[in-house]
Amino acid sequence: MNTQRENATTSDEKLPSQILVALSSLDAGTASEIQAILVALVTGMKHVLGNQLVGLYLTGSLSYGDFDVQSSDIDFIAILSSSLTGSQRKDLAEMHDRVGEIYPKWEKRIDGSYLTSDMLTSTDPPKEARPFVNGGEFRNPDPVYGYNWAPDMYNLRNHGLALYGSEPRLV
Repeated sequence: MNTQRENATTSDEKLPSQILVALSSLDAGTASEIQAILVALVTGMKHVLGNQLVGLYLTGSLSYGDFDVQSSDIDFIAILSSSLTGSQRKDLAEMHDRVGEIYPKWEKRIDGSYLTSDMLTSTDPPKEARPFVNGGEFRNPDPVYGYNWAPDMYNLRNHGLALYGSEPRLV
């Protein structure tokens, strides 16, 4: 298991400094573990999606300084240039499973949406469903956005931290 952890976190990926600042309020062990998870997510998504990945953003309590180690999730929003294919979804599900196996404490606490750039053009919630990871697994069927669209977009643009891609206020 230790070898898996080393393999998952050994990467040329470097997290932006604002992410490291966000993690600095946590104890060293937790910060290191979350940092490794974020690197694994960035590396895995870039591997599966390539240029289709427009941006990956840390959102939720970790991005705005209200993270509780006992109860908070690691929340993300991935922005894509086009919808996921079936094989990409399968590969991403496997990547999320691997991260959960390596970091079992966080397995059910990694949540995020895979949105296309087109979904961001309106303040109204998109009518189409979006792939959504909740509790470490893709929801099936994909849920549509509801009441949480406006708060999620506000959080993304005002508190989101770019793991990959341009600043969130620009998306």
